[in-house]
Amino acid sequence: MKADPMPRESGVLRVLDRLAPLLIRMGADYPVMRSIVGVKLTMDGRRTPTVLGGTAKESPLSSRTGIIQWIYVLYGAMFALMLMLPLSDWILAAMQFGVLTFFMMTTLISDFSSVLLDLRDKSILLSRPVDGRTLGLAKTVHILVYLLGLSLSLAGPALLVALFYKGVAFFLLFLAGVLLTDMLVLVLTGLFYLLIMKLFDGEKLKDMINYVQIGLSVTVIVGYQFLSRMFNMTVAADMTPRFAWWEVLIPPVWFGSAFEVVLGGVRRLPFVLMAIAALAVPVVLCIVYIRTLPAFERSLAKLASQESAGGRKSRYADLLARLFCRGREERLFFGFCWSMMRQERDFKLKVYPTIGLSVVFPFIFMANTLVSGNISALRGTKAYLYIYLMIALIQTVVTMLAYSINYKAAWVYRAVPLTSPERIYSAVFKAALARLIVPLYLLEAAVFLLIFGPGIWPDLLAVLLTMFLYTVICYAVQPRSLPFSEKYERNRQKEKQKGALLLLLILFGLAGIHYLVRQTEFGIYFYLALLAAAGPTAWRIAFGPAKSKSGSPSSGLRSLSK
Repeated sequence: MKADPMPRESGVLRVLDRLAPLLIRMGADYPVMRSIVGVKLTMDGRRTPTVLGGTAKESPLSSRTGIIQWIYVLYGAMFALMLMLPLSDWILAAMQFGVLTFFMMTTLISDFSSVLLDLRDKSILLSRPVDGRTLGLAKTVHILVYLLGLSLSLAGPALLVALFYKGVAFFLLFLAGVLLTDMLVLVLTGLFYLLIMKLFDGEKLKDMINYVQIGLSVTVIVGYQFLSRMFNMTVAADMTPRFAWWEVLIPPVWFGSAFEVVLGGVRRLPFVLMAIAALAVPVVLCIVYIRTLPAFERSLAKLASQESAGGRKSRYADLLARLFCRGREERLFFGFCWSMMRQERDFKLKVYPTIGLSVVFPFIFMANTLVSGNISALRGTKAYLYIYLMIALIQTVVTMLAYSINYKAAWVYRAVPLTSPERIYSAVFKAALARLIVPLYLLEAAVFLLIFGPGIWPDLLAVLLTMFLYTVICYAVQPRSLPFSEKYERNRQKEKQKGALLLLLILFGLAGIHYLVRQTEFGIYFYLALLAAAGPTAWRIAFGPAKSKSGSPSSGLRSLSK
């Protein structure tokens, strides 16, 4: 298999050529691997990064990646200013690597999990004389090229400040830390997925991968918040770093310790051990990951064998459909949407991490009080209104319900003789609320009751009723598409970005109204009565029977899809 010249990626491939001896020692068939990497870099022009909304039209890799990189440069410029603060190198470096780890982990989870778990490579390439390690290394290099570009964009301003403000030694150590951080993030994620694929199979495997997505997203967010606050507890007034045992669990602190040991001359055992871990852990895990690449590729067969599997009928879904849906048509589409959300892997990969973050965000804004352990200080405050941040999840779900990898099957909407096409939307939104949003809200509301006391139950009920009203508002504001009828790459990004901003302002407005009515003793109860009347009324108006001139189901569907 001969590597064809690819001018646009010639720089990357030339660097790869210099690393050829190392890659061959790792077990790669280098000419084959080089060809695979070249083709993957070229085909990146057809992949839509979710960091820009996940709905962009196909465009050249350079233009899309350039936009993301400029965004990261702006973020990096803001964080680079921290290097000028009068703090120890340990603190400054740990904060910088905390930011870098957060962005790289989030990007990898949202954008490149689908590449790590790609099944098309296995079916196309492994039937040829291509071994699993060569394919795995090609995928790893492909992702690492992307991560390096983004991480250097994010860390670029800090590297410049380090070079001119901190010196060459600080600059070189910082650059090495960036490379090791990228390696650690990629390898840890890959090993996590391999562990899940080894422990589970069947439908549980797909579910567990989605739970890992949520867990990684939440861990990264919470870990970053914890890192940003820990220095108040671990640094003395004279800015002398002090060790706490739990810091060994935080990789950015390892890299910060390396600066103390190499540049600061600190020889205390905890810092020396963490400095060694900053180098040893990424290298050791990388060796383990490379050795397990053939097993990783073989384990992907478990996902492949389940992609065409049919879903089981849920008695719970049937019960909810009978309770909340009007008519047989609406119940059928309720069950259809329930099954699609359970079976569609791409939908889960794109939505579930957002679900995890939406659950955590209300607690992040209360983090200072929660970390200090003074939970009683929250009682008597209006901090429970932070739960409105979770409702922002609805607009993400409403948007993503329009997309599917099986979008070509949307012809069935026009083949089904519907008396009222609006029942499709009504059923789909009810299913999304029942399956994804309301259960999580009830769980979070229970935690809020424990924190703030039983006196906030009217407020939590008001938020629940607001959730139903906000669903109708999202439906009215967002561009309308039949459920699961569009490609993920279809370009309605600008419309949806404008709609998302407007919906966010509306949500803040609803939270502001809630805050105002809470200023009077019985205002919340009048507000509850208003919401109880407004929600069902808005739902009937939005999803009532369509009035089309021809009266035919197909004409109603055409009007809805405009």
